[in-house]
Amino acid sequence: MPEGRVIWRMIRPLNMILGVLSVMITAWLLRAFNLPGPLLLASIVVALFTGGANVTNDIFDLEIDRINRPDRPLPAGEISRTASIVLAVSLFIGGAIPALLLSLPAKIISLVLVLPLLVFYTPLLKKIPLAGNITIATLLGTVFLFSEAALKGSVEKLWIPAALAFGLSLIRELVKDQQDIPGDREKGISTFPARFGLRTSLILVTILTALLCLLAPLPYVRDLYGKWYLISLIFGVEVPLILSIFYLWKNPTSAASGKISDVLKLTTIAGMVVIFLSRFS
Repeated sequence: MPEGRVIWRMIRPLNMILGVLSVMITAWLLRAFNLPGPLLLASIVVALFTGGANVTNDIFDLEIDRINRPDRPLPAGEISRTASIVLAVSLFIGGAIPALLLSLPAKIISLVLVLPLLVFYTPLLKKIPLAGNITIATLLGTVFLFSEAALKGSVEKLWIPAALAFGLSLIRELVKDQQDIPGDREKGISTFPARFGLRTSLILVTILTALLCLLAPLPYVRDLYGKWYLISLIFGVEVPLILSIFYLWKNPTSAASGKISDVLKLTTIAGMVVIFLSRFS
């Protein structure tokens, strides 16, 4: 059995924490902290599904990671492929069991939509240009919809946070693929940047960033969210995004994309703060 630190690195706890944080923000927006049972179950589902997805991605990306990320546990030989499969299956089963105890809409979202996408993303969808990026962005945005369904039994109010999470995630996923161009091309993985080139991908990222920066303030314009939403959106999300795009155009390389990918992870966290502050006028 691999050491705990190896499993820790495989499941990527930061990603799991961010997923649970999304559940907590949903509870905050819906004033649903008086529902500890569904809140706990939803948090477990999101955390374990996220961990399972991370391990599954490492399993199918082993040969690519030998080039792009040789320090990861699998290519470094710190854990076997068999042990990784057992870990991924255990995490998915561990997440599916509490999902069965939630409302019907939450069951449908988690078990009929999310779980199949998580399982088939890396072996199938990731190899199709843009399909993999859209899948990951959809999954991350769906966390808010799943959380609302788990807490309230329906999906009515969290579409705007889901859309913001989708947009931010889609941009970051494309930038991450720009970082991975060398390994993806060598192993025949047809991501959008690998197939159409870094410049074309940068054009698409720039267009998506412009759309997000134009559309994200609309909830404020339409009096759905208050000034704190707008202020945090501009300084926490839009300004870093725009500066990142300028940096990438001045440094159009895979290495620069790797640096910006880390910056955009912080922007994603800032996006959660924006969603949190949307409740204030």
